Amino acid sequence: MIEGYQKKFLVTVFLLLISAGVAVAQQNLINNGNFEIQTGDFIDYWGVTAWKNQEGTITAERTPGGKSGAWAVRLSASEPDDAKLVQSVPVEPNTLYRLSGWIGVVAPVEGDLGANLSTMETMETTADVKNPKEGWVFRTLYGKTGPDQRNLTVTLRLGG
Repeated sequence: MIEGYQKKFLVTVFLLLISAGVAVAQQNLINNGNFEIQTGDFIDYWGVTAWKNQEGTITAERTPGGKSGAWAVRLSASEPDDAKLVQSVPVEPNTLYRLSGWIGVVAPVEGDLGANLSTMETMETTADVKNPKEGWVFRTLYGKTGPDQRNLTVTLRLGG
């Protein structure tokens, strides 16, 4: 049972390198994108943050039953916030990238924003997933890095 405002979000994600619309490598640049590696309470290579960053209001836990693997991540916010699971990824300047992954919510998400994929460097996001009746939904976001850009922070987001 979900009480109060708590929202939950399941997601698996991967990043594929593409250039000029043609796949030049099927290399996954995300470390632990399938969430298989966990040390203690932490999902390796991933961090958790939020807009308000109030201690104890955002949790990320590995849970069995991912869409394309054994695991997913459940991102939960006990209060309205822009909760994010984040990872910094090395990139090449002036290169087109594709960020894509499966998103599912386990309870209806109220408000303007649901669960989505995005990057910290832009305001662009995938379309939100807000209804558990949708099941697992595949989302894709394309973006080109800047002339001096060497890093991209991938975010798996809930609310805003």
